[in-house]
Amino acid sequence: MATTPEPGSTTVSDHDEVTTGRTLDQVPDPDPQETGDWLASLSDVVQREGPVRARFLLRRVLEHAGELRVGLPALTSTDYVNTIPAGAEPDFPGDEELERRLLSIVRWNAAAIVSRANKPELALGGHMASYASAAELFEVGFNHFFKGKDGGPGDQIFFQGHSSPGVYARAYLEGRLTEEQLDRFRQEALPGGLSSYPHPRLMPEFWEFPTVSMGLGAINAIYQARFNQYLSRREIVDTSGSRVWAFLGDGEMDEPEALGALSVASRDELDNLTFVINCNLQRLDGPVRGNGKVIQELESIFRGAGWNVVKVLWGRLWDDLLARDTSGALVAKLNTTPDGAFQTLAAEDAAYVREHLFDTRELRELTGDLSDEEVLRLALDRGGHDLRKVHAAYRAAVEHKGVPTVVIAQTIKGRGLGREFEARNATHQMKKFVRGTLNSFRDRLGIDIPDEQLEAGYPPYYRPPEGSELHAYLLDRRRELGGPVPRRLVRSKPLDLPGEESYARLKKGSGRQQVATTMALVRLIKDLLRDKEFGKRIVPIIPDEARTFGMDSLFPELKIYSVRGMNYDAVDRELVLSYKEHERGQIMHEGITEAGSMSEFHAAGSSYATFGEPMIPVYIFYSMFGFQRTGDLAWSAADQRCKGFLIGATAGRTTLNGEGLQHQDGHSPLLASTNPACVSYDPSFAFELPAIVKDALERMYGEDAEDVFYYLTVYNEPFVQPAIPENLDERQIVQGLYRYRQVATPHAHRAQLVASGSATPEALRASDLLADDFDVAADVWSAPGWQQLRREALECEEWNRLHPTGEQQVPLVNRTFAEVEGPIVAVTDFMRAVPDQISRWVPRPYTILGTDGFGRSDTRPALRRHFKIDAENIVVAVLQELALAGEIKPEVVADAIKRYELDPEATTEVP
Repeated sequence: MATTPEPGSTTVSDHDEVTTGRTLDQVPDPDPQETGDWLASLSDVVQREGPVRARFLLRRVLEHAGELRVGLPALTSTDYVNTIPAGAEPDFPGDEELERRLLSIVRWNAAAIVSRANKPELALGGHMASYASAAELFEVGFNHFFKGKDGGPGDQIFFQGHSSPGVYARAYLEGRLTEEQLDRFRQEALPGGLSSYPHPRLMPEFWEFPTVSMGLGAINAIYQARFNQYLSRREIVDTSGSRVWAFLGDGEMDEPEALGALSVASRDELDNLTFVINCNLQRLDGPVRGNGKVIQELESIFRGAGWNVVKVLWGRLWDDLLARDTSGALVAKLNTTPDGAFQTLAAEDAAYVREHLFDTRELRELTGDLSDEEVLRLALDRGGHDLRKVHAAYRAAVEHKGVPTVVIAQTIKGRGLGREFEARNATHQMKKFVRGTLNSFRDRLGIDIPDEQLEAGYPPYYRPPEGSELHAYLLDRRRELGGPVPRRLVRSKPLDLPGEESYARLKKGSGRQQVATTMALVRLIKDLLRDKEFGKRIVPIIPDEARTFGMDSLFPELKIYSVRGMNYDAVDRELVLSYKEHERGQIMHEGITEAGSMSEFHAAGSSYATFGEPMIPVYIFYSMFGFQRTGDLAWSAADQRCKGFLIGATAGRTTLNGEGLQHQDGHSPLLASTNPACVSYDPSFAFELPAIVKDALERMYGEDAEDVFYYLTVYNEPFVQPAIPENLDERQIVQGLYRYRQVATPHAHRAQLVASGSATPEALRASDLLADDFDVAADVWSAPGWQQLRREALECEEWNRLHPTGEQQVPLVNRTFAEVEGPIVAVTDFMRAVPDQISRWVPRPYTILGTDGFGRSDTRPALRRHFKIDAENIVVAVLQELALAGEIKPEVVADAIKRYELDPEATTEVP
């Protein structure tokens, strides 16, 4: 606390101390003398023994304070050395010599896959260096930790995408892939071709998790681990024997998704999760932190987020050197050497290493008895390449309880490929061996391949003979761990789906009550939840604003999932719809994180394959913050073959009238249409929802199930919901187009209005205006499935093209509108490009009204007038088409514009 200065004296104020970074304490010092003694002792240590000794003592004091539960925060970073001292390493359980030989063979074959794919006639690209740096990190897992699916769900492993050749190379040794398949790397159009990266969509029996969209593997792994615990706590499946592993790159950690959910993992105590960050200190073009230290940075981030951190920086060659570093000079040098320098040290000669790393008297004395060869070996001896060091780190990770663990391993990009590859800035783009380097690569790895097989310049594959000690060891290790990895195995059976009674309510309409389609969908979800066996499989996912969507009504019964349950009295506990958390809650209320919610959708939507337990995620969100915000994750979900429902609530550009430009969605159906696995609908009425949802559940979870997911747009504008028309075939709703209203009375002219979503009531009103004011009979069509109509039409075109002599197929749009009279006007609360998806197949004059441009805040009528999609503008569009057809005079159109006050400058003059 500040003291009052005596006259004529100066003092430093509390404010000055705060602004200069000094930490103050609100609690007065009860014993200033004791405090002074501690500070003086520290000053004395620094003066006598230096800052290195002082740092060591302070760190030990802080560690001891943690043991005594004093409550001080953990250190954000530690010295640039291994977390686990050599003396604390457990015994290595395998035959290290055999594992090194197997590792060399895998490394050779991984390089061969990429090199052979880059023959001049192919030039397919690929990456050698990424796997070369991570090889030991993978092999220790394959031999000792990764659980397969024989007898259980096994582990869930998110392999770093660029390292896929190494995974293929190992699968080849295990007999899972053939040489012919390896030679079809990146030739996926051929039978048995291997995908460039982990793609379950392309290799559905091999890969489980797509990870090459950098950063997504991290967040998806976190929510996978969280969902595993959710399944266990809800007693749906025992996931206690499963661990989630995520292999990531240090450069990849700059992606916001890679770091954005770290606190979720520690908050939910996900000790079933291990991150392994391969720190080869290089991005795709050069150093990750040339002037900094990315490992120290990551350690601080993860420690600050509450993770257990295990650093594996140096191999065993450093153990003796560090043990003899009694002055701390070596540790101090390692602490201050930037990443760019470590990268360079890995690529230079012994003289350079001595000059730039061991550059002080203390360090020269420490390394004076080392030969040049030993110095070079030190420069290359990074912890991530030492099987024993990696094993010790993984063992510590799986045994740590209470929080997740990150293993931060230092490696060299291109390790083992030769000095031409190792640590070079261009190594990520190097895809084949130059003349002369292939032989040295073979010799360095000890691969038994004669020179004559290398003369072509493209390495042949090598596999130990069946029955050999190497081959037997390889298979035995995987057998003990539960079979091959990675492996995607679908063991689920079709679900017993709800009966018709679950869909009946919405088909009756809402009577006199006004109901928005968002609320109608929530009612349908409630009805489905009443089916006890089926309902438990529904996973409601909400980023926030459940109350906006009317989903707070689910809180009391389903409850919100929380690993800690509910340890407080809710402020609204006296209300019927109070906020309720529970450790076995069914609702995944994620907070304000669309990316996290979408990652939860991944885990739930692929549970049918991961655990053999089909779950039905229903992720509801502000439509503007769906595909636009997490489109990459939606694409990843398609790759992962996820199933479930994405609900774009408060959809449209004019219905969410008060929110403005960044909230009003006019384009998500277009974004959804770009995703091949996404089935998109824009329902007009509540009664369309049960037809769509019922068909979706049968398609995703019934017999002959497909790996697709659905996107439904629903609205927050209430109106009286009609009952389903008596003679309507619900298959027409699913197909995407049906006539809702047919004007039977005779009129002078005819037209057709086609709409979806919240635009349909305006089309109905326009039909009335046209009949009353202009003697035009305008039928109204609902088109909830613009996307389905387009896909069906394209399929017809393709069939016709490939069967030119067969009976030609006619698209539904063409068949339907060929039988009607008059022009067709389509209207949508989305961009005009949404109805434009079917324009090629509309056989009559076709006009589209939509909400192109930016959203804005105003009343719904004002917004619809602004975007020219209200009933009056629909009328004018119909009249204009009739005028162009010569059925009415242009003056009639101009009169309508003036009558409805659509344009103050409208004129009846004919140009």
